Amino acid sequence: MKYLLDKERTFSKSFIFWVTKFIVNKALTTSQRTVKNREEFNLTIVRIENSKIIDEIEYYLRKIRSCGYGGLSFYHQPIIKLYHYLSKQKLESMREINIELLIKYLTLTTGSHSNATKGNWRRAITNFFNFIDKNNYNKNRSSHIYGIDLRNWEKNSIIPKARVPIFLEENEIRSFLIALDEYKKESISYYRNSFMLKLVLFTGLRSTELLDIKYEDITEKGNLYKISIIGKGNKYREVFINKEYMEDFFDQNYLNKKTKDLVFKSKKNDKLTQAYISRAVDRVLIMANIKKAKKGTHLLRHTFATQLYRKTKDVFLIKEALGHADINTSMIYTHLDDNELEKTTNIMDDLF
Repeated sequence: MKYLLDKERTFSKSFIFWVTKFIVNKALTTSQRTVKNREEFNLTIVRIENSKIIDEIEYYLRKIRSCGYGGLSFYHQPIIKLYHYLSKQKLESMREINIELLIKYLTLTTGSHSNATKGNWRRAITNFFNFIDKNNYNKNRSSHIYGIDLRNWEKNSIIPKARVPIFLEENEIRSFLIALDEYKKESISYYRNSFMLKLVLFTGLRSTELLDIKYEDITEKGNLYKISIIGKGNKYREVFINKEYMEDFFDQNYLNKKTKDLVFKSKKNDKLTQAYISRAVDRVLIMANIKKAKKGTHLLRHTFATQLYRKTKDVFLIKEALGHADINTSMIYTHLDDNELEKTTNIMDDLF
């Protein structure tokens, strides 16, 4: 029996539909001689077919394995993780999946795996889309053919090599913040500037986004401020910062009134410029005795992203936090720092 490619109203639900059909097909067409509890196995297969949520499918896949059936282990991780990856791409139709997306996914997900594991993931993904090729139809009754061939995907990887971004190390961040406290005492303007630089350092905002913040964009959420941002490409996102970092800078009267007034402006109530903010960053760097090849607000943005990756190892979180349109842009923050590379010097120590 064939099914409409976009079987459900949303991409995520349609993808889950195909996952359930594929898993059930594999379970029923491969050897079941290792199954210990036939009744539980059959019941779990039915539950998988009726599942609408990916977490349910994962749960039942583990349950099937506990029945003594390991035939689906080969497909479990590659396809479930593919669902999470594609969900973050905000696709609207199954037709939008293409070979480039799949190569990106495999490159990002299996980079540290052995060649054997990479081969298994490649075959699992290929089998999944071959199954869809044979069992789908479009509204005109013709089949949508993906024709996925991933045999040479490593050679065809489209992830570009990027320069390692320049950023502040942890000791330099401390020095920068100490200098920032001294800097803000010099004048009312510098006092304002110090909070602008903190916002960039602690949220990864672009300078253009920073300068466009209005009081109506700021909401209090417990011990946090939530700031609504319209970023590059008119893309909406939210950033958060701890209230204690901003002290009493935000005028409570303005926050309560939700005015359209800019938060950061000159003494004449004019909008500040990006060049002005960059000069403020450079001045604080000099005070902190920090020398970098590249300066300005992007140095602080890179610093935020690098710290975020080091502490979470979540490149998708970086993509959302920084408002990147493409995951490849976020990948530059997965670089190894010297402390990590130093770990390679003692891997043979226990042999002597």
